[in-house]
Amino acid sequence: RKNKWFVFSWAYFLVSIFFLLRFDYKVDRTIVADRYMYLPSLGFCIFIGYLIYETIKKTAHSKIVGKVVLIAVLVAFSFFGRQTYSQVLVWKDSVSLWSRVIDNYSDEYLAFANRGEAYISLNRYDLAFLDYNKALEIKPDYGKALNNRGMLYKLSGKLGLAFNDFNKAIKSDPKNASVYNNRGLIYLYAKKNDLALKDFNMSIRLDAEIASAYTNRGLVYDMAGNYDLAILEYNKSISVNPNFAQGYNNRAILYKSRGKYNLALKDFNKAIEIDKSSADFYYNRGNLFKEIEKYDLALADYEQALIINPRHASAIHNRTLINNIKEGYNE
Repeated sequence: RKNKWFVFSWAYFLVSIFFLLRFDYKVDRTIVADRYMYLPSLGFCIFIGYLIYETIKKTAHSKIVGKVVLIAVLVAFSFFGRQTYSQVLVWKDSVSLWSRVIDNYSDEYLAFANRGEAYISLNRYDLAFLDYNKALEIKPDYGKALNNRGMLYKLSGKLGLAFNDFNKAIKSDPKNASVYNNRGLIYLYAKKNDLALKDFNMSIRLDAEIASAYTNRGLVYDMAGNYDLAILEYNKSISVNPNFAQGYNNRAILYKSRGKYNLALKDFNKAIEIDKSSADFYYNRGNLFKEIEKYDLALADYEQALIINPRHASAIHNRTLINNIKEGYNE
């Protein structure tokens, strides 16, 4: 009974942290994350508060001792308050957080890989690439970093290097659905449609919730002239993720090629509503307007595409065509 607060504090800590424990280090290493201590540490805070209360109560008869205790408490609160503020700055964003981890643990491959993901979200692909290289220098068979670096290679047009990374990633983690989806795109670019279809099928078999895998499989069917199957795949991608803009865009292109302009326009509008940062979406809708001879609307979309991507060669070409057509009308 005398130590009930001590017992309660420890019991609270152990019960609170028990449900956050991870017993398989290979599956989840996040037991080291300090956020798992926030709720359980309340037990220690309660016990410390109790000790402060008891100390003040026992020294109430002496003003000098009481003041010393009060000053000590204020100093402690000031110190820990400053430490808390410093920690808040570390958690400002993912780059700050993982940079701090790297400063303290320079051989932690997960920290480099996670900071790489943070840089990708900021479109800092150059810095992401360096971090993935470092992660793979520490752990060459880390599948997630191989997959992500492969995507960076693909974005920069280095398809051979991307293909190599995807192959290594599959060897490291053969149940990672997204890697098959990414490698399938490399096969598609190389016009190896049978191999691409095989990879997209495997991706969907492993994870039926990857919307882009259905869209990519739809592209294979579309290129083969199997338009009904392609539409079904695009529909499925949108069903899996109603906010997947690429699914609407690809379905719109197919509708347009089949002369279903109203359906195409509806899908292009939806794709742009979801993602206003894609130059290709505006370009594709501009092509629809051009085909139905709504040249002012087409020109506006090409202009918007070029605001987003001033080097969009097809938009530049089609804008010139529209201007020439309009000049011909004016003459």
